[in-house]
Amino acid sequence: PPGRQPWSRSFLTSVFGSSGPGYVGLPGCHRPQDFPKLAAASVEQAAAELKDSEKLGTPKGIVHALDNASNVLCCIADVAELYRQVHPDRQMHIKAEEAVGLVQNFMADVNVDDRIYRYLRDADHPDKTGDLTSEERKVLVMMREAMEHEGVHMPHEEKEKCLELINRELHLVFEAHPHQGHIGPREGWHPVKALEEVPKAMLASLPRQYDVARGEEMVQIVPDTLAARTVLRSVTDPAIRKDVFNRSREENPAVAQKLVELLEVRRELADHRGYQSWAHYSRRDSVLVHHFPEKEDAVQDLLRDTWDALAPGIKGELEGLAKIKNQSGLDGALEPWDVEFLIQQQRRLLLPNVTEDAIPYFTFGNILRAVQELLMKVFNVALVHAEPHENEVWHGAVYKFVMRPPEATEDSSADLGVLYLDPFRSASKMVSAAQFTVRGSKILADGSRQVPRTALVMGLPPSLDAPLSTAEALTVLHELGHTVHSLLSQTALQHVSGTRGTVDFVEFPSHLFEHFLFEPEFMCAHAIDPKTQKPIPEQLLHDIQHRRKLVGHIEMSNTLLHSLVDHSLYVKPLGSPTIAGMQSAVDASYATLSKEHDLTGAFGNHRLVDFLSPPVPSKFDHLVHYSGTYFCYLLDKALSCHVWDRTFKGDPYNKQAGDRLRNFLELGSSEPRLGAILELTGESAPIGSTVPLEALLLDCRA
Repeated sequence: PPGRQPWSRSFLTSVFGSSGPGYVGLPGCHRPQDFPKLAAASVEQAAAELKDSEKLGTPKGIVHALDNASNVLCCIADVAELYRQVHPDRQMHIKAEEAVGLVQNFMADVNVDDRIYRYLRDADHPDKTGDLTSEERKVLVMMREAMEHEGVHMPHEEKEKCLELINRELHLVFEAHPHQGHIGPREGWHPVKALEEVPKAMLASLPRQYDVARGEEMVQIVPDTLAARTVLRSVTDPAIRKDVFNRSREENPAVAQKLVELLEVRRELADHRGYQSWAHYSRRDSVLVHHFPEKEDAVQDLLRDTWDALAPGIKGELEGLAKIKNQSGLDGALEPWDVEFLIQQQRRLLLPNVTEDAIPYFTFGNILRAVQELLMKVFNVALVHAEPHENEVWHGAVYKFVMRPPEATEDSSADLGVLYLDPFRSASKMVSAAQFTVRGSKILADGSRQVPRTALVMGLPPSLDAPLSTAEALTVLHELGHTVHSLLSQTALQHVSGTRGTVDFVEFPSHLFEHFLFEPEFMCAHAIDPKTQKPIPEQLLHDIQHRRKLVGHIEMSNTLLHSLVDHSLYVKPLGSPTIAGMQSAVDASYATLSKEHDLTGAFGNHRLVDFLSPPVPSKFDHLVHYSGTYFCYLLDKALSCHVWDRTFKGDPYNKQAGDRLRNFLELGSSEPRLGAILELTGESAPIGSTVPLEALLLDCRA
């Protein structure tokens, strides 16, 4: 077709050399020093692709030329970024970062290239786009808007201002990243004898000193650490819990100041780009916003509706905790620092033999086998273990899997996708749970398909048979949901492959996959204790889920409050660009949800919100990276509950629902619609149909 680059199936070899496949299948990449060399080759190839004026002169031509150029750049930059994040060798980090820098510098120049922008602007006209596919039209608009966000269409002085703001934002993103809780050298000391509920090994690892005046050993509890969370959940002494709780509520002044500066720079940058606020900029492609075009603030409406639905259950659960405190002989009314402690008391009281920590039936190996069967029965694809070739993976504990049709499990030419699985914790990893797209789906010039490759990196206990906590097991399924979305992608353009889309759309499959953990037919056949070789009893699986839901409304309010704070700080300017101004904006947001169930209203001796662990901005890392889109977790939790209840609940291998879901995932992110998610139930969902919350509420109830 016109506009497609004349690359054959072996185009990577033509660009990067023929010395054989290297890191994650990238030809010619065998040593750290190969990264910058191959990055330079990719830049040269991309530059040549973008010089062909005849090709760039048609809408189809420029879309494919830019997608081709982006593809050859991503093939090296994405691999380099993965290795920079996970490889144990420092020299590898340096060379990989050098490669990423070369590609980024080239793309920065392309993004402000007047010539390319004029081609895009001229192509994006109704009279010229008639022969484009919907995917091509979407990518054309994405490319034009991306260049405009860099200021390419602005007069010189405004463009320079835009680039200056972008650079300031990039620096502040790094500086505003939350760190471990801060504490002075004389603060947070508590007597060892009052911490007998804390595991001895944990106590032994804490800073320790002898208090001469008190005549006893003391340890220091640093806020926002595992030790601090353990104290809040297990220590009987309310004075210690109060001290640790209050310190956890304190802002980190240095980080908070940088966060205020980041909010201001983003507000100014959004204004410079022509948006009402940074939230309006970051949500420009949101499926929620586009589903409700008539609403002034669809996100605020979602938060308000969800709060009104959750509030009665939240109050009931808090009243239940107050009763437990009274029945336990603990003095006084319910306090905010009692909540975590009493939740654990309630769980031990009602389900004394059930835990969510280190469950022997929940192992990574068991979950992986269960997902392999799910893929076979629901999507009719096999996920097959394959031996990596020399230099293909970054260390010996990385597994390689290929996705193939079930009738061709031995045929490498039938590969649908390749997965690199790095599940175990390591000191060299910069991430604890992340999916990296290494290569996107794409149709090449000869009609062949570029096979998607993705890496899943986690920080689990170092054995396939090691017991996982419930939270870890849910995270495994969540990340595998992202992985399957990437591997099943069948897009023609890599720009919209797999999870390369708007965040409130791409988070849906991962949330849907979480539900499989508590589905008996899915888990009981595979959740086998490695020592006893016995499967998990169905009643135990039910009890573990029931234990999580004893305070399901309170747990969900945590997601809602994080979404609310994220929304409020990005949807309007701060009253004053100070830490106090930021806190005032957060406090004001609590009053915007509901008059009937006022978050700032009294509940005992405190505001209701004080019992629900609202986020401290300087310790809320998603404020930096999600910046106005954290609501996606609330939205996709609600959507996944709704779809699950009408498709796979009680029938995890539902083939009709599986066919709809596979078709949905094969589109990658090329057609992101909230309606498309709702239609997975088999029912129509026109624009403006409400976000269903009933299934979410049922999921919160014990």
